[in-house]
Amino acid sequence: NDLGEVSMDFHELMEPGQPFRVTAGEAVTSGCICCTRRESFVKAITDFSQRNDVDHILVEASCVAEPLHVAENFVLMQEVAKLDTLVTVVDAQAAMASYDALYLLSTFRKSARANLLTRYRKATPQSLFSPQIRLLLEQLTFANVILMSKCDQLQEDTTAKLHDTLQRLNTDATVHVCQDGKIPMSLVMNKDAFSMEQAELDFRWFREAGAMDGNVTHCIPISKRCMPIKADESAPCRPIGGISMQPMQGGWTQGGWTRPNFSKK
Repeated sequence: NDLGEVSMDFHELMEPGQPFRVTAGEAVTSGCICCTRRESFVKAITDFSQRNDVDHILVEASCVAEPLHVAENFVLMQEVAKLDTLVTVVDAQAAMASYDALYLLSTFRKSARANLLTRYRKATPQSLFSPQIRLLLEQLTFANVILMSKCDQLQEDTTAKLHDTLQRLNTDATVHVCQDGKIPMSLVMNKDAFSMEQAELDFRWFREAGAMDGNVTHCIPISKRCMPIKADESAPCRPIGGISMQPMQGGWTQGGWTRPNFSKK
């Protein structure tokens, strides 16, 4: 998934001779699968689930995607696919530029950090809770596995310090240091680490959609979620940041969500 019109990573991954064997793939571009491109994402996953030559589907979201909202998509696909593990990759060198804020947030109680993530707070310390820090915090706190990359660019004690801070921010996740993107497959796949029941306890779960008499009553403008996207905020508000559920034969109904009528594999 890429915010731009072309995904260079996807084209490189599909080239012959790559060590990681890819049977099939699809690039969802020009938006995020956590908001504007949900419909395309759900369709792609559903199509792949019907194939007989695919064992696993590896999803790479854009760098500004919110994992919680990506995971919400799987509520609509419970008949065809199961989310196994949510992985957040952290650029350790870049994260150290925000270390003071991350360390301070790691000393807060989990409930206090959740309160800071409330989107409509009228006053927040901007230096501590910039949009970039908030996005990083959301990506870290909802992950099952956190991978620290580019640690070879840091001193060993600095890497250890960052590792401890990330672990405090998400005590339920496992944090691993990797170099050149190399990590044993067993640490990120077939872990059965994601729990839909646990996700539903998160106060942000489907918080951005609400129904009353069949109408959406609460929706966050896209430009306030995926910051680089400039959205037309005057456009009609749709469930979950822009996706129309009607073509999916299910989805948004009065009183909540229904799963699409996709056939089982």
